[in-house]
Amino acid sequence: MVDSIFVDIRKNIIKKIKLSSEGEAYRICDKGLNIFGICTNKQCKTKGNEVIVPIGYGEFDLKYAIDEMEIRCPICSQVIKPKTC
Repeated sequence: MVDSIFVDIRKNIIKKIKLSSEGEAYRICDKGLNIFGICTNKQCKTKGNEVIVPIGYGEFDLKYAIDEMEIRCPICSQVIKPKTC
């Protein structure tokens, strides 16, 4: 397990979290920004679970992403509605 530092925007705090080296392909995060959302595709193996979509570094506007940007499920590539990052 690896220690990583994350900002929890829901609580406005910084957290140190131990990450597992094993896990589902739709729950893998990377350095930089990671978007959390729910895939609603009933044929997707995520079956309504929260997925993580790594975005990386750079400028990003979550409000724009929710309204306009196409954030896609890492498994089925269907557009998901971002929930948080």
